[in-house]
Amino acid sequence: AASPEVSLLDFDLVGADAAAPAPPAHPVAAATTNGAAPAALDPFAAVAPVATTKEPGVLAPARLSTADFGARWGTSPAEKKGDAAPYLPSVSVDAVAVVLGAAGFHAVEAIPATNELILAATHLAGALCLCHAKVHHQRKVMLTLRSSDAAAAKAAFDTAKLALEQAG
Repeated sequence: AASPEVSLLDFDLVGADAAAPAPPAHPVAAATTNGAAPAALDPFAAVAPVATTKEPGVLAPARLSTADFGARWGTSPAEKKGDAAPYLPSVSVDAVAVVLGAAGFHAVEAIPATNELILAATHLAGALCLCHAKVHHQRKVMLTLRSSDAAAAKAAFDTAKLALEQAG
């Protein structure tokens, strides 16, 4: 008896009389119902969906000159101070300006020689918020926020701190 020919293109035996057995079912495919994997097999089943719409920000950029910023700084009685520990590869005045710009602040002036930055924003309630950021070498940023409204100063501080600590 002659041995069957082997086709290297599809690994099928040419002239073989026996039908090839069906491959076994894939273990995940066998456990699915209507094409969906059960929660026990779905690694993302417990993850909450991420919102795809961006909430409107609390702050909008306020374009001021350095002189205008200085004149308003002294007349803004509500103040909130604190440190932020940015999760950035390198903490610089430029990096802080970019992060706070994305959070709704406008960079009024950067002072690289002293690692300081002044920024301005308008709170959604209409109050002007002034921000002074001092970058320390210990990878932290000292924030001082001033406004005519205490709630706006706190909201602007919280926004700036959160933006810096989530950046990276």
